[in-house]
Amino acid sequence: MIVGFAFGMFLVIAAGVLLLASKVAAIAAPTTVPMATFTLASPAPAESQPRATLTARPPGTPTTSLLPSEMRTAEAHLEKGDGAAALELLVPQLDRLTSADDLARLNADLAQAELLLGHFQRSAGYYEAAFALDPSPEMLLELASAYDLGGDLHSALARYLRLAAWDGADETLRQIARDRARYIVLVLGTPTPGP
Repeated sequence: MIVGFAFGMFLVIAAGVLLLASKVAAIAAPTTVPMATFTLASPAPAESQPRATLTARPPGTPTTSLLPSEMRTAEAHLEKGDGAAALELLVPQLDRLTSADDLARLNADLAQAELLLGHFQRSAGYYEAAFALDPSPEMLLELASAYDLGGDLHSALARYLRLAAWDGADETLRQIARDRARYIVLVLGTPTPGP
């Protein structure tokens, strides 16, 4: 069992590295998400486990137009893994920003900060807001992962299935979503052992 868990964590880390590399390589253009249904007829076991995906802003990404200093400083804290310091700078900006792009970026940064602190459900709430403002397959994977890490498997499954059915999304992201969805289906379908 320990070997299986270690192998599963290895797969998750490898997938995370691939995901991060794909994010740095290309910044996705705004897209619309098709409403599609995806079902798993006979789920196969997957060795993946929940994972935290912490995305850093690629160098040269433009800062928010309204508060460049605070955003740059907060994002530097995120890159160092200091979620608490980032939150101190980011939370006050929620009432100050009006641009949808700025708000999407702010919510994604807040989600990352909460994720660093282990506040997975709070992170999911911020990812929901960021995704609503600027939907992308990468953001949907971040959202699904936050729900997954927070133990909300039903919400995680819904987001993984949506990503798996997203036409035009990177195939690596879709495969990660399919694999994790299969695993969650198995977990949700397995009765809890009695005493």
